[in-house]
Amino acid sequence: MDNRWTEENPDPRAAYPKLTSLNMGSGAILTSTYWNRDASFLRIKSIQLGYTLPTTFVEKAKFSKVRLYFSGQNLFSWNHFYKGWDPEMGMSTGDNSQFYPLTSVYTFGINASF
Repeated sequence: MDNRWTEENPDPRAAYPKLTSLNMGSGAILTSTYWNRDASFLRIKSIQLGYTLPTTFVEKAKFSKVRLYFSGQNLFSWNHFYKGWDPEMGMSTGDNSQFYPLTSVYTFGINASF
């Protein structure tokens, strides 16, 4: 119990951040905020950009319409959370954790009409 986190010893690098009783049903669990993380974040979650080429340009190439587009999901996230973790994810612990890293999706395309 020496060098554990307490209100009198608020060292965030204490050797024992949380003490628990092995008798889980007794309610004798001493809690700690050591594992709490700042989950505030700012995210670019979805974006769509498109550009239709001018008709004078596309008619020379025998097209009636040409449109270029890009769309993306989960492009970037600014946060102080664990690297690779999604701050919107529900948290769980133990062997049954529901952690999956956030997947980014990028789509590029051309729509052309003759």
